[in-house]
Amino acid sequence: KAPLPGTVYYWELPDAGGGGNGRVLSLSPADAVAVQFFPNPNGNCYGCHSVSRDGSTLATAFDFGTPFPIQTLDVSQSPAVLGNITAAQGLGGTFSAFNHDGRYLMFSNNSGSNASTSALVVADATTGAVVNGNAMGVGCGEPAWSPDGLRIAATCGYTGGGWTFDSSTGYLAIGDVQADGFTVANTRTIVPQAAGPGRPAYPSFAPNSEYIVYGRPTSGSRSIGNGTLWLTRPDGSEN
Repeated sequence: KAPLPGTVYYWELPDAGGGGNGRVLSLSPADAVAVQFFPNPNGNCYGCHSVSRDGSTLATAFDFGTPFPIQTLDVSQSPAVLGNITAAQGLGGTFSAFNHDGRYLMFSNNSGSNASTSALVVADATTGAVVNGNAMGVGCGEPAWSPDGLRIAATCGYTGGGWTFDSSTGYLAIGDVQADGFTVANTRTIVPQAAGPGRPAYPSFAPNSEYIVYGRPTSGSRSIGNGTLWLTRPDGSEN
């Protein structure tokens, strides 16, 4: 078989207990060798990452300050260097997603104490300027932007404070991206929490934008038991 193209980026913890600083590593399916592609001279933990569709830019949250500063890395260089968005722009939160052409970056502004009021923010991926401060209502996070650029999927309905990924409540929602490229309308629930065990978590679109895969972990967005993976249409059918 021919080697698979592309690069996989994943979060590594140094030990099972998470006692040290996590980092994002890269892995080429062709040679299956993990690479520390970003030197990270300050040694801060970083993760909650997403990658632009063209593979040139990685967005990630760094563990210094509250909320976690979101920065981009230029992964077209080796080793990678800080990209256009740095801590100086003042963007902060956790999980993120690029739009189809890499022009916009959506991220959760969760600070670790505001799950029920956290919002999905859209920023210009070049300047860091915020163009939409609340795209899908409060209590939303874990965004995914469809490859065709037309829809946003996210988990919403978080309750309480704390981290969004620790919230035991939530449902899978979707919204339609408008002509300006950053306004989201017609937000609706497509998979309620009660449709299965746990709650929906970490949605991701299929390459043709016609399906969404999502997890059902056992505790918030984490699993302390056997979580499951599910597949649904963007209208919630075939779930």
